[in-house]
Amino acid sequence: MRDTARGKAREAARETARGRTRETSRRGSPLRPLAATALATVLAALPATAAAAEPAGGPGPEPGASLTLTSVPDDPESTWTRPVTVTLECDPVGGTHPWAEDACAALTKAKGHFEDIERTSNMCLPYWDPVTITATGHWHGREISFRDRHSNNDCAAMLTGGVFGFRGPAPTG
Repeated sequence: MRDTARGKAREAARETARGRTRETSRRGSPLRPLAATALATVLAALPATAAAAEPAGGPGPEPGASLTLTSVPDDPESTWTRPVTVTLECDPVGGTHPWAEDACAALTKAKGHFEDIERTSNMCLPYWDPVTITATGHWHGREISFRDRHSNNDCAAMLTGGVFGFRGPAPTG
């Protein structure tokens, strides 16, 4: 009888070491139904979450124009002017440019050619704080790489129809 009791004790110790007892190994873990329910709930919610994250018809179209515009002072020690970079997207209008609609309208009128943009004014304020302006990106499939230098930010804004007028008030024209 002693041998039988020892055998049962050894068997129980082995089962416990495997992480189960006789009770749970026969009936299964009491947590199994709860875990299965939680897993089913999570899996059922996944398709709804994915559908909500993506707009109907898939991701939005690429913009017709996507540009990075910069204005950098020639004098790095300038106390009046700091380098500024903004993004401009057209068709649809977007980006970080504060006057994106006006800038896109000016560029659309010039068919994306910076040299052909209609000026908002021919008169620049007479102060010297030169800046170099650049535009890189694409305009309806055409690569854009534009660079120019102006006597100050105000002139850069006026002579580019407000496209580089992202430092101050909305351009008028």
